[in-house]
Amino acid sequence: MSILSIDELSEGMIAKGEVRDPRGRVILEANSIIKTRHIKTFKSWGITSVEICDVDGETGSDKADKAIPESLKEEMSELFQYADPKSEMVMELFKLCVKRRLNQDKGRAV
Repeated sequence: MSILSIDELSEGMIAKGEVRDPRGRVILEANSIIKTRHIKTFKSWGITSVEICDVDGETGSDKADKAIPESLKEEMSELFQYADPKSEMVMELFKLCVKRRLNQDKGRAV
């Protein structure tokens, strides 16, 4: 099982547990196949991550870590050194910062 951010979800993945909105209402039942409309609903309700069933044994965070250059990991670790790494909000902010920096670097290379 993996916990993936909404941006890492794709149609066809299977939700491991129930997906609930901030008030606790069930949006998607456990073991349901995620469709594009579900991802849109998650975003509209402010859900930042979903626990999914692993198919290939590699988690989404493992794949993302491999794509991040070592120098960028060091830079971001320094920026987030005083933040709580277990906080869902900090994890989401970290991912957004990495994504933005990668896009900036890609723009410079072109």
